[in-house]
Amino acid sequence: MNNYLIDMLDFTNEPDIFGATGGPHMINRTDIFLQFHPGHSREHAPDTITIHGTAGGVDADGLFRWWNTLPQKTDNWSVGKTAAMRRGIGFYHYLIDRDGTVYKMLDEHLWSFHSHAGRNDSRSIAVALVNPHRLNNFQYTDEQYHALHTLITDIQTRHFIKTIDSHNSRALRFSGLKPPQVTPCPGNGFDWERLGVFGLDILK
Repeated sequence: MNNYLIDMLDFTNEPDIFGATGGPHMINRTDIFLQFHPGHSREHAPDTITIHGTAGGVDADGLFRWWNTLPQKTDNWSVGKTAAMRRGIGFYHYLIDRDGTVYKMLDEHLWSFHSHAGRNDSRSIAVALVNPHRLNNFQYTDEQYHALHTLITDIQTRHFIKTIDSHNSRALRFSGLKPPQVTPCPGNGFDWERLGVFGLDILK
C-alpha cells in the first residue's frame, strides 16, 4: 500500500464536523452513487478543488430522486447516462443544496471522472452546488457560498490544496472543450470573487 493510501485511512469516514462546529449540516449520501459504481481508488493526494453547478434540480432531494430512478428509465439519454455512471463518470464528492446543506456523495480517498479531464480528475475533489437552471445561469445563494467556504476550509485540514478551478477550465485545459460543447459549469451565476479570501490559484 502506498504512503498516500496509508495516510488516508483515517479519513475514509469523515466525521460530521459541520454539525459539531455550528456550521452547515453535512449529511452522508454516499449510497446514491454507490448504486452505480464504488469510485476509483486514489494513488495521489488531491491538490485541487473543482467547482460544479448541477445544471438542473430544484433541490438536492429532487436530484436524489432522479439519480435513484435513472436506471429504470429506457430513453436513450437516460440509458447512456446510466452506463456512464456505472463506469464512475459524473460523480461529485460533495453536493451543496440551495439552503446550504452539504451532502457527502463520495469519500475523499476515492475519485471519479467528473470534468472531461480524464485521469487528471484523480487529483481533484469535486464540489457541486445545486443550480436549477439547465445552463447554471441562476445566482447561487448566500447559504451555498457560506457552506462552500466552510467546506473548503475543512478540506484544507486534510489536503494541501493549491488550486480551485471549474469544470469548464478543466475541460478546456485537458480536452480542448468549451461551451457549447460542454454545459457552462458552474456557469455565469457563480461569483468567483467570493473565493479570493483563500489566496489560492483560481482557474475559472
